[in-house]
Amino acid sequence: MGTRDDRETQLPPLDMTPMIDCTFNLLIFFLCNINFRALEAKLPAYLPRDVGVNIGSVDTPPLEPIDIRVARRQPVDVRDPAWVWRFDQLDVRVQGRPVTTQEALFSLLRRVIEKEPATRVVLRPKRGSLYVDCVKVIDECLRARLTDVTFVGTTEDA
Repeated sequence: MGTRDDRETQLPPLDMTPMIDCTFNLLIFFLCNINFRALEAKLPAYLPRDVGVNIGSVDTPPLEPIDIRVARRQPVDVRDPAWVWRFDQLDVRVQGRPVTTQEALFSLLRRVIEKEPATRVVLRPKRGSLYVDCVKVIDECLRARLTDVTFVGTTEDA
């Protein structure tokens, strides 16, 4: 008969089949999910194509945006219940030329869009302009089918 020391030193045989199965399953999983075509240090990005290094073709210069400046002629108290927004309270200038009515602004923008449909608008509200002033100008841009409108902070000059 064997001694107690002999029984303790004999270990049962390990069945490696389940461990090999798990290893192959993990290997197959990672091989199926790897993307071999991805380049390192290259991120897919959807950047604007009208600015930067590759602007259009060499023959066509970039379009000059329409510069619209909006300023209040005098400060108003919008908390006054009798206050009503009016276009004639604004000093609106398109490319430096004053525009006195919303219809005049619309017709001017419409003429521009008929000449060049891809024209951009740069809206420059002066300090003290109200949000509603900019919204009304943008409404006229949208009505004239100009959808590329960019805000350029507040400016001190009119």
